[in-house]
Amino acid sequence: MSRAANISLPPRLKRWADSQAAKKGFGSADELVADMLRREQDAESGDSLEAILLERIDAGKSIPMTATREKLEAYLTEAIKGPFTPMTDKDWEEIRAEGRKRARERRKK
Repeated sequence: MSRAANISLPPRLKRWADSQAAKKGFGSADELVADMLRREQDAESGDSLEAILLERIDAGKSIPMTATREKLEAYLTEAIKGPFTPMTDKDWEEIRAEGRKRARERRKK
């Protein structure tokens, strides 16, 4: 069973967290802090999307998009600093096509 943790912030830091949450499209400062902790955990474990993608590309392996879709959406959300529209099948196909193109170019080098 998952239990929530309560964290107390000084007023100044709480105002900043609320401001950042609103600016970045989070529903609350709690969501912002949870996202920050998840990103820190990913970075610490070496399990970041960027690290996974680069490792697979360098090894010449395909990238199973269904397995990384959630992480990719989270990465894109952070990259654009706000909410986004859901990706369509066409969007995913364009990403795959671009990835195949880049992989071919890398193999030529």
